[in-house]
Amino acid sequence: MKYRQLICVLSVLVSFSSCHTEVDVYGNIEGVVQEYGTQTPLENCLVELISSKSVTKTKTNESGVFSFSHEEMGDKKLVVSKNGYITDTAAIFIKSSITTQTTIFLKKAQTPSLQTKPATEIKSTSANLHGYVVNDGGIQLSQVGFYFGTDPARMDKRICDKVSMDYSLQVQGLSDNTMYYFKAFAVNETGEGTGELLSFETSELNKPIVETLPATGITGYTATLNGQILDNGSSDIVSCGFYYGLSTEDMQKVLIGDNNTSELHWTLNNLVEGTCYYFCSFANNTQGESKGATLFFKTLIYSLPTIGKLEIKNISPTQACCSATIMYNGGLDIIDYGFYFGEDPYTTQRISVDKLKDGQFDYTIMHLKPSTKYYIKAFATNIKGEAYSDILEFVTNAPSIPVINNIQVTKIEYTVAQLNAQIETNGGSQILNYGFYYGKGQNEMEKIIVGEGDITNYSYVLNDLSENTKYYYCAYATNSIGETKSEIQSFKTADDPYDGHTYIDFGLPSGTKWAVMNIGATSPEETGIYFAWGETNGKAKYSSSTYFDRYYQASWAGGLNENVTLPVSFDAAYQNWGYKWSIPTSEQVDELINNCKWQLIESQGVKGFLISKNDKSIFLPVSGYMDNEEIKNASKCFYWTSTRYYIENTRAYCIENKDIGWENRYYGMPIRAVTK
Repeated sequence: MKYRQLICVLSVLVSFSSCHTEVDVYGNIEGVVQEYGTQTPLENCLVELISSKSVTKTKTNESGVFSFSHEEMGDKKLVVSKNGYITDTAAIFIKSSITTQTTIFLKKAQTPSLQTKPATEIKSTSANLHGYVVNDGGIQLSQVGFYFGTDPARMDKRICDKVSMDYSLQVQGLSDNTMYYFKAFAVNETGEGTGELLSFETSELNKPIVETLPATGITGYTATLNGQILDNGSSDIVSCGFYYGLSTEDMQKVLIGDNNTSELHWTLNNLVEGTCYYFCSFANNTQGESKGATLFFKTLIYSLPTIGKLEIKNISPTQACCSATIMYNGGLDIIDYGFYFGEDPYTTQRISVDKLKDGQFDYTIMHLKPSTKYYIKAFATNIKGEAYSDILEFVTNAPSIPVINNIQVTKIEYTVAQLNAQIETNGGSQILNYGFYYGKGQNEMEKIIVGEGDITNYSYVLNDLSENTKYYYCAYATNSIGETKSEIQSFKTADDPYDGHTYIDFGLPSGTKWAVMNIGATSPEETGIYFAWGETNGKAKYSSSTYFDRYYQASWAGGLNENVTLPVSFDAAYQNWGYKWSIPTSEQVDELINNCKWQLIESQGVKGFLISKNDKSIFLPVSGYMDNEEIKNASKCFYWTSTRYYIENTRAYCIENKDIGWENRYYGMPIRAVTK
């Protein structure tokens, strides 16, 4: 009745306030809190009105009614709580000059419901208990744990340190072979809930379970004992290892020193060859010692190596090739092998060989005497000692004249050629002298003595030859038996040293002369062939992946801070135009820049630089450079020098208009060759 009267009064107030002309930004809230399901009013509930700026609190009266007056309009939140009930929250909007009505229903909290989970890690003196809170009753838990004991009617209460929904507890100091009972519990404001009653039985106190495994790594002097601990038993391992000895009745004990391992290994040393040893593994815990089965092994018996057939072949006046095979190493590593040889069967002249392939080793004995009998035997050594093959004998051949091969001529130029030869054998007698015969006719050859004494390869450079002329030559070598000559061969000197290419002589201090057009061009206005630095042919694509020295590791390229010039084998001018031509160095380009006039002109419709001095000139057409398959900077002159950039191994110097620059070596650029 009082509640209805209050609503009427509030309605009058709302009507009265609506007559005012001023806008009221405040409103009121009235509500009632009832029990969910029964709709019984709940008194003494804490009601909180929460906004972003403030929190206002009040409590319900005996009729469950609460109110808030003169509250600023806007969105707010009501939080209602009471002991034994589940806290409820509601959103509410306060309207201007209006009393908002609301009803809050609180559900009654319940005691927790739980599940007791089976115990785990059950041992003789300990076990892990587990509980799970299925429902906390809607309010915060204050305590969780277990009832535990040997009598289900008289169990102790074990409380967990931490409250959680899923919890565990380790119980220790238990008796072995004993039945224990337990159930989970949890407490909230409404009371205590418990789970099902479960039980477990502790295990008996046991010794470890140990297994002996076969020995491994057996040699004549060593072996590794093996075992494993399958189960620690009812307590931790305090010691473990092996027993071993020459009989099962007399075995000594070795401890491995690691009681936390399940794998047992121990290497025995200084054993006796060909001997039987017995062993077993063991482990101790507080209950006592357990042993695995007793096994045995026998150490190996070693012997000297066994050498197979010894062979002698390729006998000459001064050398012979011998070979032998180690058939068996005696069970040990071979530490040395080779041959004994000499002029009597008991010689001690020893040669060790360092190449063994599939048990075979070879050696060529040099500097023997011609027509002489020699004795030889092979040997092989291990730590047991040295073994020998049968002794063989052979006689070296009688001396003969030398043998010459690999006769050739190289570096044929305008007036120069190099003769080359090889003495395969001296015929069993020291070479007295060696050299070449050469001349313009086969019957008019001049003898050239190159040197004296034994030698293998020799060469001689012929100078002042006539251009475009045929010459005949052969090699010779002389020993005490006589002279041998190779077959007569011929070569022809070059005709035009400049290979038809013309040059301009500006009278530069170094004497350098510059070609009138680029390599591969047919007129001064053509750019010709583009070359990557160090490559001697043009190509379609210029990139790091197509560059011949893509990793910049060419042996001739040198290190950083070095001025490196291309060798002739990588010089495109030398390789394309002949030995008289080369790519200019950076110094030669610098000389051209400083001693000549450079003028940008257009010739035959092509832009480029006219370089002149003393009424003489050459034309460098603009070229750009090739990067991949595209010409870059096509309006500028780019020409390679033969000098690598000393700071970066990946770059080289180049002509860049009237200056010297440096660019990536894999770029393609034309080349203007020079000569002297």
